[in-house]
Amino acid sequence: MSRIDVLRPFIETNLAALLETDRVAPDEDGEYSFPRGSAEITLRLLDAPMPLLQFSAVLVSGLKKKVRVLEALNEVNAAELGFRVFRFEDLVIAAWEIPADTLDARQFADACRRFAAAADRFDSIIARKFGGRTARSDADEEAVDA
Repeated sequence: MSRIDVLRPFIETNLAALLETDRVAPDEDGEYSFPRGSAEITLRLLDAPMPLLQFSAVLVSGLKKKVRVLEALNEVNAAELGFRVFRFEDLVIAAWEIPADTLDARQFADACRRFAAAADRFDSIIARKFGGRTARSDADEEAVDA
């Protein structure tokens, strides 16, 4: 059994507790997703020499290529610890990786909350400043405050 297979039940149990639901399951790609405000957060376990938990979110889609966007993303990268944003085609994507096999339940919940809050904050800022669409509407009632 791989280390990822051992970690998966921990992730599912703690993510379900965080989202206040009975159970969560990965999609066909082995990823977990949850909403936070206007952001859609994805969690993925990466099988590396030291297993990693990768957080990611498409912050904004439909952006036009502008130097000002890249400058703004560089400012975010310089100001945020661990949270990275980058441009790919017409998307702005956020990512963050942390060691998975040393997390306890509190640290897992804290990491989820921190990434989700940053993604929810920056997607709206970038969309307002440069156009494009966030994954969800800020007024979405289904959004979970993770």
